Amino acid sequence: MSSRWPTDLEPDGTAPVSIMLMGSDDAHLTRQAMYQVVAGARLKDTGFQIAAFQVPLVGRMARITIPISATTPAGQKAAIYTQSEEWTPERLTDLRTWIGDLREASDADVIVASRVPPPEPGAVPEVARWLHVPFDEMKSAPPPAALAREPVMPSLKERQWVGRDKTACRVLWEKQASAYMPWIGLGYDRPHTFAFINLEDVAAMNTTELALEAEAIANLRARPAEWIRADIDVQGQKLPLLTCSGDYFSAEHILDVPFMLRGQQMLKAPGLLVGVPRRSVMLATRPGLDARVSTAFAALVADAFRRQETAPISPAVFAVKDGEIVGIVEEVADAVLSAKADEAPAADDPDAPYVTGLVVKNDRGTEDVLLMAGGQDGKRLAKAIEDGFMGLMQKHGTRQDFSGHLQVVVLKMTPPSARELIPKTIEHIRGIAADLSKPGGRLYRVSVVYQQDESPAPPPVVAPPVAKAPITRPPAAKAPARPAVRPPVPAPEPPAAGRITWLPRVMLIAAVLAAIALWYFATGRVGGSSPRFPGSIAFDAGTLDRAVPAWTRRGTSGIVYTPQGEQNLATASPQVGVIVSTDYSSDGKLLAWIREQSQLANHIRSYDSGKNGGSETCVAAAGDVAGGKRTYMTLQVCRTGTGRAACVESDELLDLDLYKQCRVTDGCFEEECDRRWTLRRGDLERLATLAAGPGIR
Repeated sequence: MSSRWPTDLEPDGTAPVSIMLMGSDDAHLTRQAMYQVVAGARLKDTGFQIAAFQVPLVGRMARITIPISATTPAGQKAAIYTQSEEWTPERLTDLRTWIGDLREASDADVIVASRVPPPEPGAVPEVARWLHVPFDEMKSAPPPAALAREPVMPSLKERQWVGRDKTACRVLWEKQASAYMPWIGLGYDRPHTFAFINLEDVAAMNTTELALEAEAIANLRARPAEWIRADIDVQGQKLPLLTCSGDYFSAEHILDVPFMLRGQQMLKAPGLLVGVPRRSVMLATRPGLDARVSTAFAALVADAFRRQETAPISPAVFAVKDGEIVGIVEEVADAVLSAKADEAPAADDPDAPYVTGLVVKNDRGTEDVLLMAGGQDGKRLAKAIEDGFMGLMQKHGTRQDFSGHLQVVVLKMTPPSARELIPKTIEHIRGIAADLSKPGGRLYRVSVVYQQDESPAPPPVVAPPVAKAPITRPPAAKAPARPAVRPPVPAPEPPAAGRITWLPRVMLIAAVLAAIALWYFATGRVGGSSPRFPGSIAFDAGTLDRAVPAWTRRGTSGIVYTPQGEQNLATASPQVGVIVSTDYSSDGKLLAWIREQSQLANHIRSYDSGKNGGSETCVAAAGDVAGGKRTYMTLQVCRTGTGRAACVESDELLDLDLYKQCRVTDGCFEEECDRRWTLRRGDLERLATLAAGPGIR
């Protein structure tokens, strides 16, 4: 069951009952359910008539649970929202969202029963009455003994995993943002499920996420794992292949340094190219192979991800050197997934769903996106809608002209029997849209209309040139409303060479270039016109040293420098990043690309002076990093050279109290930016000019 409160509804439209929640393995749900019952009893003592606990409400679009349905002493109907935890901005946002959904089907008064003192009444004006109903026995309740005794394990999850915000987790490799970068969640391996650890439980366990992760990796290494050699033929050339499969945690051994070193030794290689496409499967080969063979390996990984025989993780290939991840390559995954999405349905497959995207202008001067979908097979259609949603969000989500409204249009060709799974699919993608929405930023919403025979066609005003754009991006992660029942792990299956022979010739040409780049990632070699970054740079009357190996992605290269001995990018301050590019050969284009990449990290930007373009910007942001939340301010200066551009960024911590104050004080961020520009502009302009020229000295 979901750790969200109030709880999600079950697929059949019912709500989990309180007694089941109190016996849950999830400590957060246990506390909420215990408090719910206590609050109900206390309210009854004061004259409330309790009608029911855990009441499901299903509207045209909303699907929520009302913790308590009651009648007030004055005889008015009330929907009572209970909360056992401290009030945070996120929980207040959850309450507002819940009230908005409630109003779709009910006009009952909203009463909030809170274990801790409630916030100021004006925090959520839609609440008719705040009640402080304490329950002191819960103040210092430790986690259940069984929770503390269980061995912690890591679990890889797909990038779009919606449970990440409330779970002890981090991205697999924190040195490059990627739409394919999976998450490492921490939790407990139980007979029929994997139970993730909530962030609020970490503090109650008197430990840290870093300590839990170290424990999880130690437990992972204690599990048996084996590399199996399974070479395959690729158009007459040998692809040396290692497979690790058959165990639920096979893919997680990418975190197991000794195990990865054994694979490197087996192949007598300077590094490994590794894929973790799905649950219980890891594939590896050596770098430096013929470009066609390397591309075939990356295509094999992406195709295994696409087929989703077990839960998907990532279609990308990771470069691993001496047991540590040093890079990620996405281009082949892009090409494979796009090529498969572009393939026309076979003429003899009448049940293949039809899905396409359409951009239409609205009356507000922005653009909505329509997802046109229809078909005879309900399961395939639901999956196609989900895939299409993720593709369109990837394509249009950051466009300035996009209104944030995506409407699913179910075509009249779809029979009633094929429409049965659509409401559940819409609910799922609405959850993803809500997860992508940012407080104070862009909000995404999903609506659905069902065409009937007499229905008019969709609006004809299309914004060129993206009309009827094919869906070309990977499928969304499926986040279950309850801990997923673990599927049986399939027996190891050697990859079949035939699975990669479909690779289209046009796509292969582009993918080969990416495959060559795999060698550079795995060996640390930077060739061609890539800059030779020095081991240290002068900055702020001192010296900063390389913190991480330089990276190269096609014509773009980068490096990060930090004070000596401070190589943890989550805490180092100041840190200076240098990016040089021939792909983005003007300062404005390179800065725009950097802005797009930074959005993949899901950090909240509270201030950005360069939204309207230009060659420099000041950004204040906050984001989750290993060990907690980081608030910081960056100054970015870009310069255009001959056939190349360079951007230099100084990243320094921003005091949390000052960050909070500036969020509510006009001009505060601007003043702090001006102060830092005075200190740093000279160094940044010097480094950017050097980097855009022959190189940094």
